[in-house]
Amino acid sequence: MLKTSETFRTNAGIFGKVYFPRLVMPVSMLLTNYLKLGVQFVIFLIIYFVELSASDSIQPNFSILLVPFYFIFAVWLVLDLA
Repeated sequence: MLKTSETFRTNAGIFGKVYFPRLVMPVSMLLTNYLKLGVQFVIFLIIYFVELSASDSIQPNFSILLVPFYFIFAVWLVLDLA
C-alpha cells in the first residue's frame, strides 16, 4: 500500500514532463506484486498437494476454492484505496 502511494512522489518528474494516465504507475506496482503472489501461490499449491498425497492428516475442503476470490477482493480494495 505504501509503495503505490509513494510512486507519485518518486516519479513526479515523469508526471510533469509527459502526459499519461496517473493510474498507470500504481496499477503496474500492483500487477507486479500480484504476479509474484501468484507464483508463490502456485508453489504453495504444489507443496499442498504433495503433502496431501503423502499423508492422511491433511483434510482438504471447499474453502480452498475461495482463495482466488480473496485475491480479486484484495485487488479491488487496494485499487479503491489508491
